[in-house]
Amino acid sequence: AIQFEKEAKLKALVKKAMMYPIVLFVVAIGVMVLMLVYVIPQFEDMFEQIGSELPIYTKVIISISEFIQNRWYILAAIVLAVILSYKMYCKTESGRRKTDAIKLKLPIFGTIAKKTACARFSRTLATLLKSGMPLMDALDIVANTMENVVFKEALLKAKNGVALGFDLSGQLKETKIFPAMVIHMVSIGEETGNMEEMLNNVANYYDEEVETSTGQI
Repeated sequence: AIQFEKEAKLKALVKKAMMYPIVLFVVAIGVMVLMLVYVIPQFEDMFEQIGSELPIYTKVIISISEFIQNRWYILAAIVLAVILSYKMYCKTESGRRKTDAIKLKLPIFGTIAKKTACARFSRTLATLLKSGMPLMDALDIVANTMENVVFKEALLKAKNGVALGFDLSGQLKETKIFPAMVIHMVSIGEETGNMEEMLNNVANYYDEEVETSTGQI
């Protein structure tokens, strides 16, 4: 119950953080369309009455305005085709991997995505280990709970290394996507035999980090 409660709270915070820039983007597009459809035509009539030669940039804007007014359905079809193509591409294995990798590199939101993934990894693994599940099985389950394919593949790779007898902390470091904080705490957990508590501390830390980061947007 605690696990699901934390997950739900974390998802709600991320959605809340994304809502503001999405609304700003939609409003900006709406204002741009309004300018091109209603405002620019009025300036065009004024320029025609003056009869002066228009700068090239002004001509381009007027041409875009005329295109939107008279050929708006072509633009709508292009936008729809791009959206559908993107969704189909994301359903492919390579497409999902590339888009998830790009998400982790985005300013602000990439950092939040990494912190969210670290919190989920730490808390889920701690819960499974505390219940007595073997580390190999726990890593396999945790990997399949990750929403980002990059983290999922990294954990599966780390699991293969652990199966060969290597430390989990060293294998996480080899993936080069887990922060030093996670690696260090896992290493301490391995040395002290108190992995569950260390992972819970990591999860709590990144829960607070996500909450702070989303509050600053």
